[in-house]
Amino acid sequence: MRALSRTAGRSVKRPVGRSINGVLSTVAGLTSGAIAGNRFQACTASSSIAANFTSRREHTSPAGGAISNLHTVDVGWFFNSTFGITNAASRTFKRYIEYPAGTFWQVTWAGATSKTLAGGAITTSDNIAGLVIPPNTKYWERTVNLGGTVNPFPVIELPAASTTLGVDDGNDVADKGNTGTVSATSTLNTFGAAVILCDIAKNNARSVIQFGDSLVFGQGDITTVDSKHGSGFLGRMLDIKGYGWFKLCKPGMSASDLAAITGTSLTALQALMAKFGTTVSEVIDAYGINDLRLGRTQTQLLADKQTYYSSLASPRPVRSMTITPRSTSTDSWATTTNQTAQTDGNMAALNSVNAAIRAGLANTVGYLEAADAAMSARDSDIHAAPPAGTTDGTHFTSVNSDRIATALAPAYP
Repeated sequence: MRALSRTAGRSVKRPVGRSINGVLSTVAGLTSGAIAGNRFQACTASSSIAANFTSRREHTSPAGGAISNLHTVDVGWFFNSTFGITNAASRTFKRYIEYPAGTFWQVTWAGATSKTLAGGAITTSDNIAGLVIPPNTKYWERTVNLGGTVNPFPVIELPAASTTLGVDDGNDVADKGNTGTVSATSTLNTFGAAVILCDIAKNNARSVIQFGDSLVFGQGDITTVDSKHGSGFLGRMLDIKGYGWFKLCKPGMSASDLAAITGTSLTALQALMAKFGTTVSEVIDAYGINDLRLGRTQTQLLADKQTYYSSLASPRPVRSMTITPRSTSTDSWATTTNQTAQTDGNMAALNSVNAAIRAGLANTVGYLEAADAAMSARDSDIHAAPPAGTTDGTHFTSVNSDRIATALAPAYP
């Protein structure tokens, strides 16, 4: 990765406010745990990162109440190209939370200002005392690689470059943890915390984990982002609702891939899921389209879902999602007339699988009706048009991602 630009400058570290005793959770009955904003996701690639390299990522705090007691979670692994877990190299880093812009709050680990994280390990920082961020407010994390070049270093991929999407995420070759400007990058990759957790001054606040593939990742959603800079129709929907969210996803990944993770790799995933504690109100399960595309039967697919509902999602409630269409077109999906439903693999079972999801899968609390929002009509197996909402017959454009999110949001709790 490379930085787009390097700008000198210094900022003043100062507190911006405290609640009673510096902790919002002292207000009984008004505070719950939450994911501290949007745009958190598991690392899906790795890179070679030089010493002092800085990465800056943006988030927007949830709606409904101010957040406090922020603490960051980092993991020493990433999803590899075959959808398994690969341990990263040991790395040492420091981090600051930037809020408001130009004001920095140092993250510590048992009081230390840096942390060495071994491959495969997981770590949680101390709570950041005194930092209170209002609802629906943008803030940033800055993470600096210390010590020397690290390879493989886990990185977070975007569906398009930050400069293309219009988000703030960026990199710089210099140590700019608490000073200077880090400009948006023209590459896909940045790095930072897997997730930031917090207290929120709202009773029974909702936060969501998304399980999924390229549709959750936001592939195809590459020309704009929503007002809170989220990508993918699920991320956009959750931004409309004002909920914090985290993505456990990788393009091309299937339910069978997730269900097949065992041993120390499963233990690593379970350790991450355990860090969420009671902060997550539910998991949305969006896997399935790659399973059907690759020939998995309905029985196999639904059995795989039950495997990771038990091994990873539990004890959190799970909401399944109906599977969206795949089609070919002779006019670039401008009309429904010139589309043909894909039947490769076991895609012919799409409507049967969706019927089973609508009937209610075991160990779920309901379902999200994505198929109806995407198709021209229920069980048509083709995309709604006009206008064209896809460029490849599977993934949604930014305009269509926003349309689907808007359609889903009113019925989502």
